[in-house]
Amino acid sequence: MPVTGLSGYTPNVEAILGYEPDLVVATDDNGDVVAGLAKAGVPTLLLPAPDTLDDIYTQIEQVGAATGHIGDSAELAASMRSDIEQILTTVPERDQPLSYYHELDDTFYTITDDTFLGYLYGLVGLRSIATGPDAYPQLSAEYIVESDPDLIFLADGQCCGVTPETVAARAGWGGIDRRPRRPRPRAGRGHREPLGSAGRGSAPRPRRDGGRTSRRAAHVVTRAPRRRVLVLSGALLVLIAALLVGILVGPAGLTVRGVLLELLDALPFVDVDSGLSTRQQAILWNIRMPRASCWGRWSARCSRLPAPPTRGVFRNPLADPYLLGVSSGAGLGATLAIALGGVLGMAGVPVAAFVGGLLAVAATYALGRTAGGARSEVVIILAGVAVAAFANAAQTFALQLSDDSLRQVYTWLLGRLATDGWSDVVVVLPYVAIAAAVVLLHRRTLDVMGVGDVEAASLGVHPARVRLVLVCVATLGTAAVVSVSGLIGFVGIVVPHAVRLLVGPGHRMLLPLSLMAGAAFLVLADVVARTVMSPAELPIGVVTAAIGAPFFLLVLRRSRGGGPVTEVQCRSVVVERDGVRVVDSVDLVVQQGEWVSILGPNGAGKTTLLHALAGLVPSSGDVRIAGLTPGAGRRAIARVVALMPQRPVVPEGVTVRELIRLGRTPHIPRFATDTPNDRAVVDSVIDRLGLESLASRPATELSGGELQRVVLGRALAQQPRVLLLDEPTSALDIGHQQQVLDLIDSLRRDGDLTVLAAMHDLTSAAQYGERLVLLDSGRVVADGPPAQVLTPERIGDVYGARVEILDRPGGFAVLPLRRPPKEM
Repeated sequence: MPVTGLSGYTPNVEAILGYEPDLVVATDDNGDVVAGLAKAGVPTLLLPAPDTLDDIYTQIEQVGAATGHIGDSAELAASMRSDIEQILTTVPERDQPLSYYHELDDTFYTITDDTFLGYLYGLVGLRSIATGPDAYPQLSAEYIVESDPDLIFLADGQCCGVTPETVAARAGWGGIDRRPRRPRPRAGRGHREPLGSAGRGSAPRPRRDGGRTSRRAAHVVTRAPRRRVLVLSGALLVLIAALLVGILVGPAGLTVRGVLLELLDALPFVDVDSGLSTRQQAILWNIRMPRASCWGRWSARCSRLPAPPTRGVFRNPLADPYLLGVSSGAGLGATLAIALGGVLGMAGVPVAAFVGGLLAVAATYALGRTAGGARSEVVIILAGVAVAAFANAAQTFALQLSDDSLRQVYTWLLGRLATDGWSDVVVVLPYVAIAAAVVLLHRRTLDVMGVGDVEAASLGVHPARVRLVLVCVATLGTAAVVSVSGLIGFVGIVVPHAVRLLVGPGHRMLLPLSLMAGAAFLVLADVVARTVMSPAELPIGVVTAAIGAPFFLLVLRRSRGGGPVTEVQCRSVVVERDGVRVVDSVDLVVQQGEWVSILGPNGAGKTTLLHALAGLVPSSGDVRIAGLTPGAGRRAIARVVALMPQRPVVPEGVTVRELIRLGRTPHIPRFATDTPNDRAVVDSVIDRLGLESLASRPATELSGGELQRVVLGRALAQQPRVLLLDEPTSALDIGHQQQVLDLIDSLRRDGDLTVLAAMHDLTSAAQYGERLVLLDSGRVVADGPPAQVLTPERIGDVYGARVEILDRPGGFAVLPLRRPPKEM
């Protein structure tokens, strides 16, 4: 049977007939192929993709009948059935099925249990980590590592260069057991690879490295939990210290010694005389202690602010209930309960606030959807402002109906943590506990929600249901806190964003740290409120606004808000060397998170342009990168801009860790040494790039691909907002080129990193770059998406080359064409 170049997706009847087939076997009738072949007198046998082994046996017999080998096909089917049934009897039983990840290619496409391969794996007791309606989904690396499959099958290592070694080298994959599925050999009739040869019950193969990889993987896996414990322990100590300050400091003038002795006297089996009078003891236990315990109320408020019940709905880093109308709606409900009274008393205020906050959420979302299709964050925020304005007007109307409650409501509106003793804590505690517990239980789900509704649904999450639950508990927590403490604004912006800057966006750390940091912040703000104007008390909302408003402006400036953030802007940039313009009047604008590939022939000015952006060469015109101009100084620029050179210089004898540590130079003061934070950044980069096993090796002994990863690590250690790449794949083979570019692209997508890459490889530039900028003799001759920039005519004009442009599902490919000898 000849091997053809026919396409199974777009078959051509004429091309098929060119092989003069006696029989055509097809899985379906694409483009009326069957009718076309029938007109030419060629029979067609339609065999749809099998779902079970019984389908396979039936189709074997159908092929035998069509080819005149009925007896042989029946014998083959019976033999296969007997062999497979015998193999299945040897599969050991397990309490839980083993999980597997079947990698179709290195872009993490895989299979679910609903496919035929998944069905076969299921026969031997395996279960795919992939779920969802798509039978062949593309998973994220994070999800695969988090799922920790028992087995990994590599479907084809030839097309993509995937081996157990390359899988082990992926960042974060060190803790997963890797066992490749044996490639199926081309075999004649009668040869059948044993089903389950790499499946359940097969003994792990001994590692060639004597187990060193496993030990390294264990080290990688346990380092992060240990670090989390240390960070959470430190945050807990800060919270305890803040609570002590809240208890020790106040306008009543209680001595520190007396307070500490009184607290010590409260311990079991301890009896000391604190020296405090009965009144002072009452102040401590009935006023200060309940007031300091208001950190529990803040915990409910903080628990939902960083984790998007609100941000998940409105997709905005400024999404705060105070801005989106939730707090105002809750305030209206509480005001109605206070001003108009009711049979429920104080316990009914949180209920009324909850109803008001929920209605405000619904009104804000409905109004924003009507005006902007629920797509524009600015419209949503404006809708929240409108709802808040309406709620404030309704509050004023309610106060007009019951002006004897004016002072109580006014004090409440400004925000105050004054309490009625422990009774307030008892009233609020159930709402706080429910809100905090539900949100903490959803901390991993919140990370999944961050990838968008479609991808979250493909990972088994119900986005609408999760969003509804979290918005409800967020409103419940907010309403409960607002009902007692009033409207304390801006705290939801300050604390979660500050914590996010320290630990990143992962909710496993973000949520508990925000709980503790928010509690500590509010307790300390309350200390300021009740001491700065002692004996008068400043509304705590004034203190938080004084801190939060500038922070809000900073977040507003750095966030995307209503539109993209410009990270790179060039206007009429000129660079001259020996009187010759190497870069000539370049205009360029790059948005945050964008990948722009800079193309051009040798001498076009690509490297010089990157050096001008980094402030390394003198230039004229207007250059702004990450908000800085070249006049800001090289150290300031190096804190936000990193350059990965084309030919990195590696000092003799320097280790990988030491080379990466050099990236911290702009963050370390002159004549100073690195700090624990600098070392933590270096460790994080090494962990992220999977360089643990190379950290102590001399960098000069590395291969080209390994060295490129190390140089990339040095750039990432600068913690840049903009990454400039000068031929990042030079001197690398095609496999290492893809690995380096895939790694950079994943880092870009994970952290809003902006990438400008000067590249010679037009195919890689088009597949990774969202925009292409083509230079010729220092000038921009084209700027736009790959389909617009890469045309055979333009490449011929600029490069003097003959090419063919192939538009493939994976991106554009530029194929060089040799000139016919007669044209040379």
